[in-house]
Amino acid sequence: MKKYYFLIVLALILGLALAGCTFLSNIGQAPATEQNGVTYLTKTVPPIPSANLVGLWHFDFDTGANDSTVNHNDGTFEGDANIVLAGYFGNAVSFDGDGDYVRVPGTSSLEALTSEITVEAWLKFNDVRNAFYVRTPYDSVSSRAWGLDRYGGKLRFHIYSGATPIICEKAWTPVVDQWYHIAGTYDGDYLNLYVNGILFHSFAHAGVIDSTNQGVVMGARYSTGISEFHNGLIDEVRIWNVALLPNQLGIIYDFGGFLPPVSLSKPFKMGSTIPIKFQLMDVQGAFITNALPLISLKLLSSGIPIGDAIDGSSNGAANTDNIFRYEPDSNQYIFNLATKDLTANAIYRITVALGDGTTQQVDISLK
Repeated sequence: MKKYYFLIVLALILGLALAGCTFLSNIGQAPATEQNGVTYLTKTVPPIPSANLVGLWHFDFDTGANDSTVNHNDGTFEGDANIVLAGYFGNAVSFDGDGDYVRVPGTSSLEALTSEITVEAWLKFNDVRNAFYVRTPYDSVSSRAWGLDRYGGKLRFHIYSGATPIICEKAWTPVVDQWYHIAGTYDGDYLNLYVNGILFHSFAHAGVIDSTNQGVVMGARYSTGISEFHNGLIDEVRIWNVALLPNQLGIIYDFGGFLPPVSLSKPFKMGSTIPIKFQLMDVQGAFITNALPLISLKLLSSGIPIGDAIDGSSNGAANTDNIFRYEPDSNQYIFNLATKDLTANAIYRITVALGDGTTQQVDISLK
C-alpha cells in the first residue's frame, strides 16, 4: 500500500513540475497578430519618443517624397519614380529598376547619426536582383556612413567606422510580389538585421558611425555613378537616432482623427474636464489596443506656441500621469484633461505622442 501511495505522490509531484515548466515557459509571451503575412507580438509596445524619429517618408499623394517629421528631410523623385496606390500602408513609391531613385540632401539631423541608428522600410519586389534600398550616397570612401541593401545575394545592413565597412549580412532571396519589413539597427555594440520583425543576423562591433553630409538615397546605389536600382515598391521609410527594440519595429498606427468634443472647435469653460478621444487602427483596419499615447500642451500666442510644454493632467483616477487609457467598449483612447490649472481666455495646442514616433495636434480654447 505504501508503495502505491509513494507512486501517487511521485506522479503528483511530476505533474506539478511539468505544469510549472509550461507556465514558466510562457512568461513574457503574448498573443500575436498577422499583417499581410507578417506576425507581430501584440503586447504593449514601449512608446518611442517623437524626438528620436529623424525622418519619416510616407510616400502618399499629399506628401510625395517629403519628410513628415519636424526635421524636413524632404526628398525629390528622380527618373520615373512616382507615387502609386498599392502601398503597404496607403500609397507607396514605385521604381521600375532603370534609373529611378529618391534623393534626400544632407541635413544636420542626418549628419548627427553617429552613435545609434535604426533604418526601416517596407519593400515589395518585382524581381530578384541586387539593389540598394536606403543608404547614404558617397563620392569618396570617407563620405560613406550606413546602408540597407541586398548585394551579392545577401541582405545587408552596414555602417562605416573610421572609413572601414562593418557589414552585417546573410544570404537572402525575397519572394516576388510580397511585402517585407526590413530593418537594420546599431546600438554601439551590435549591428542587427531584421526581416518581418524577426532577428535575421547580428554582428558585433563597438565604435562610432562615420558622419556624412551627403544625405540619403532610396532605391539605388549613388556614388561616382548610379546603379543597383530597386525594381518594386518602397513604403514607410523611417530613420531613427536610436536602436529600436524588436517589438518597436514596423509599428504603424492609423490615427482616425480627434473625436468630439474637441473636434467641434467650440470653446470650453475654464475649470471643466475635457475628454480627449481618438481611435487607432492597424493596416488591416483592426483596432490597436496596446498603445501608450501621451498628452502634452503648449500655450499659444497669436497662433504661435510659447513657453515650455506641460504634461496633461487629469483630476480622476482613470488616467495615470499623462497617459491615455484604452476603453474596449468604444475602442477609444481617452484622457480626461483637467483645465483648472490652465489659463483662462487662452488657446492651447494639444500634442498627442502616439507611441510610434509620430504626433497629432489639436487646438482648444478656454473661456
